[in-house]
Amino acid sequence: MSQPVWKVLYSTDCERVFIDETGVYSAEMEIAEKVFDAEVGERFIVHRISLARYGVLPQTDMFEEGAAQLVPIGYDPVTYPHPARDYAPWFGKDLPDIAATCGTTVEELIEGLTSAEPGKLASAYRAISGHFGADNFDSYPLDMSEHALGRRWDMQDGRFVVPGPWCAECGERIVPVDEVSGFLHEDPETDEDHTPILDT
Repeated sequence: MSQPVWKVLYSTDCERVFIDETGVYSAEMEIAEKVFDAEVGERFIVHRISLARYGVLPQTDMFEEGAAQLVPIGYDPVTYPHPARDYAPWFGKDLPDIAATCGTTVEELIEGLTSAEPGKLASAYRAISGHFGADNFDSYPLDMSEHALGRRWDMQDGRFVVPGPWCAECGERIVPVDEVSGFLHEDPETDEDHTPILDT
């Protein structure tokens, strides 16, 4: 399978939404949350979320609580071996609670989750991650300095300027020193060599 070619669709101070120009992969978004660490100061936790799109079954097939039953795009009860509920997203039955928490409606969430527009998908996933926490979508987020986040989101014409691998700690592009030493480079903020946290 081909590798994705990510292009930024839009960005704000705290999130980026990407589309794959090859058309193979679902859109994705990154959400950056500022946190404070007593030892190192301000940090950014960056979660990456795949914006999976869903279909919805007719009103006659509903979850409890009146939440619509979401299924994968292209779901067919004849060719899929299990009942529709087995393919529903884990958050599907909680749409009423998510809507209440985020000040929206179940209908608006369903519209977003079934939309072909990445921006609407991102809005729905932002509400869901805000309700449950983004760790439910990405349990291994990046822990980054402000400088590293700035470098990660440094783009030109919607594309990343600095290709990976690069350091998730300081944001600089890195290359192997040799097969024995592995990755080692100078931190631009401290002028000290350090073994970086890789992020490709």
